[in-house]
Amino acid sequence: MNADANEGAGVGGVMVMGLGNVLRGDDGVGVGVVEALGADVPAGVCVEACGQLTPEMALRVARLRAVVFVDALVVEEAVEGVWGRLVVREIGVGAGWGDGSGAGWGWTPHRVEPWTLLALAKELTGRVPRAWVVGIPVDAGRFGWGIGLSEGARAGVAAAVGWVRRWLAGRGWEGKGWEGGGHA
Repeated sequence: MNADANEGAGVGGVMVMGLGNVLRGDDGVGVGVVEALGADVPAGVCVEACGQLTPEMALRVARLRAVVFVDALVVEEAVEGVWGRLVVREIGVGAGWGDGSGAGWGWTPHRVEPWTLLALAKELTGRVPRAWVVGIPVDAGRFGWGIGLSEGARAGVAAAVGWVRRWLAGRGWEGKGWEGGGHA
């Protein structure tokens, strides 16, 4: 990423974090989103690609005003119309996807979810930024070794880039009438 674009990640800044492994096919959709955004973001906003979340990131996240985590949302069976759609949720400490999947904040040094990272930030600093998860539906069978995204994953990346741009333009982290949750 462009170093100038990443200067916005200081105290009170906003970060868009693309998660995933670009060497595992469609798992790289989150990275694809931040690569597409590039340096074309407002001042005070940082975009960052990340293979996976780690506990060490909690202190950095705690300094932010808001963070958006963009990642693959594995779909076991292809459902008509799922490709190119998004699942967007504002999350909090231990919130998961709103289905109990994030209950508690059990983490290990090898697996940290966005809501557990927020819980760790709160535990260490007492601060938690507003946070959203943008899930891009991808086929479970497209996580094998290989570089490149499927057609459905590319459609999801385009949709997520559009959502993030609208969220940034509307200053979605301020919560003034922003409709950020649900399906997009």
